[in-house]
Amino acid sequence: MKRAIGMIIIALLLVGFGIWEEIYVDKTIKTLSHNSIHLEKLLDENEENINCPDVVKEFKGLDKFWNKAENNLCYIVNFEKIKPINESIFKLEGAIKENDFSVAIENVKTLQNYSNNLRYIMGASVNNIL
Repeated sequence: MKRAIGMIIIALLLVGFGIWEEIYVDKTIKTLSHNSIHLEKLLDENEENINCPDVVKEFKGLDKFWNKAENNLCYIVNFEKIKPINESIFKLEGAIKENDFSVAIENVKTLQNYSNNLRYIMGASVNNIL
């Protein structure tokens, strides 16, 4: 009887962790997508001078969010799966500092594409379960 209760508790913990993981990944993906779309709008509005305070402030917010999210995601997924996001953020930072609009837009679009695809990489699906 004790063994059965222990197994039920372990199963509930695993299911609970799985649900928490799905919620956290979904929230992270939505926030990354929202921040990158907002940053793209600001870049388009300030095409001549992307090194303006509004763009820099929005980028710093995105960078701060991603640093925190990355630390937590590394417990859930392999770092190699989220490494391209780090690379895009580093390139975006340099592009903003150098006032290079085309590189900045390229990396913001890359962030948006990754935020669309992360759901398939990190999320639970029937294929992952089987």
